[in-house]
Order: sequence, then structure tokens, then C-alpha cells
Amino acid sequence: MQNHPKVVVVMATYRRVSELLRCLESIRQQTTPIHGLVLADNANDPLILDLLRKFEKESTETNLSYLGLKENHGCGAGLKAAEEEALQIYPNLTHFWILDDDVVLYPTALEKLLSHMHHAEADLMAPLLTDGQGNLWGFPEPRDAELRKNIRLCVTPQDGITKLGLGPFPLWWCTGACVLVSRRAVEQVGFHREDYWMLGEDHEFSMRVGNKFKTMFCCDVLVPHLPPAATNVAQAEQGHYLKFLSLLQNLCYNGFHLNYSGPMKKYVLGNYRRFFRTFNYSFRTMSHATLTLWYGLICGQPAGGKGGEKLRKRIYLEH
Repeated sequence: MQNHPKVVVVMATYRRVSELLRCLESIRQQTTPIHGLVLADNANDPLILDLLRKFEKESTETNLSYLGLKENHGCGAGLKAAEEEALQIYPNLTHFWILDDDVVLYPTALEKLLSHMHHAEADLMAPLLTDGQGNLWGFPEPRDAELRKNIRLCVTPQDGITKLGLGPFPLWWCTGACVLVSRRAVEQVGFHREDYWMLGEDHEFSMRVGNKFKTMFCCDVLVPHLPPAATNVAQAEQGHYLKFLSLLQNLCYNGFHLNYSGPMKKYVLGNYRRFFRTFNYSFRTMSHATLTLWYGLICGQPAGGKGGEKLRKRIYLEH
């Protein structure tokens, strides 16, 4: 598998034409060519399909597949559809490369991730994520307690190398912006779950893989994660609010209802504090936050379940 890897990219996108084009161009520049790409479009947008057809004509060496989903059930649902399709149309694939549509990949990203994965005998490998200024945007959660403490002191990627080293290091969980995972791991633990809506399905997936296989991250592979700038301030604020509530509910569920979530429950209270620092204390924010606690902790539902859907509908009606 290492000598002749067949890596298939799986992505879920939603109304991000320019960001997706940028990501596809960086995929085409990889020093290790990909075997195929499966894109699940949660918006079922004709512009995305046109973009993919144009990209396919210009990249004849890459096999592409488009899934226009009729309904948007979140990132996890899109990724699951893409993963299922990938196994059907690429029966010889060896790795899934899970990517967000707003990442930009340096040409050697896949080559380095594969190399680390091979030498560490790992089944999942994640990089460090950077923002538009080159600072750390996000990092995996190390299994080692001392590394968990040190990585939170890091501002730049060089801080990570200085305080931790190059790695790779065992992880508890990671975000899904860029994750390389083996086929055997996916076949044994299953695809992404559909019931998270957003902000949580990636943590659960990486923890589930790590419950049976070696999961690791490295500090010498950097992947810029560059979400689009907001064009409608009010809309962006509401989107941020809804995503934060989803995160809280998913954290409660993951931390207290999964037996493989490690130290995640320790971060639940801190994220509620961060929520109130961001959106202030009011009857509205307290009632919404309480419902995420009720649905996630007491009812044992991720944010894509009936409780989360009910909460989002309530918020939409309030506006």
C-alpha cells in the first residue's frame, strides 16, 4: 500500500465555489497524485457541478465523481455519502483523504502525510492547521498530558516544532479539515455519522478510529484553513451563533456519552464560558445554552438529532 498508494479525496461542500476551486487547484499540484476525488455537494448547486466538470477536463489524470445531495443534513452526512461512493467506484483505494473545501494544500502535503503514516505504522495522520496570517488556526488534541499543555501555548507553527518537536505524536481527536485515514480503519469502524449537523462529527470520527487504531499528528505538515470572508454581517453572526450552539451540544454528547472520548468532558465547561463571553449573558443565550446541555448531556443527542433541529427552528423563528 505504501509503495503504490491509491488515495481518494472525499469532500463535502456547501455554496463555496471560489474556495472549492482554490482547493482543487492545490490538489492538482500534489507531488503524489491522487487516485480519485468524490465531492458531495450539500447545496446541489449547478455552479459546483460546472466547476467540477471544467476541472475534470483540465485534469484528465484525475478521476472525479460528483454527488448532488437533495437535502443538507450537515458535513458528516455529506462525507458519509462521499465515502460510500468512493468505496464503490474505487475498489482498489488504500486511503481516504478527508478535506474541507476551504483548505489550501502545499504541494508536498500528501507525500509527507503518507510518509509519516507509513513510518509510524499509523492508520490516521493529521497536520497542523494555519490561518491567513500563518499562525496556528487549529491543532489536534495530543494523548500525552504534557503535550496537551504545551500545544496550547503555541501561536505559530514554529512554536509547535520548538515546544513539541516534529512528531508524529499520538492524538485523541482532530478537526476534519485535513485528515488522511487508511481504508482498513474506515472499513472496520465505519463512515462519518450523519447526526451531528456540524462541529463535532470530525472529533467523533477521529476518536472512533483511535479507539482501535493508532492515530497521530505531525508538526511539519502545515495546511492553511481559509474560510471565506463574511459578506453579510448579520447573517454571519447568526451562523456563528448557531454553529457555537451545535458545538456545545456535540461536546456534551461526545464528552459524556462516548467511552472513547478521553479528556473531552474537561473542556465542556470552558466552552460554555467562552460562549457567554462571546454572546453575553441574557435570557435568550442562557435558554439556548441550557437546551444544548439538555439535548446533548441528558437526552444523549448530537446536534443533528431532533432536539438540535428543534432548537435551530426556534432560533430561526425568533428572527
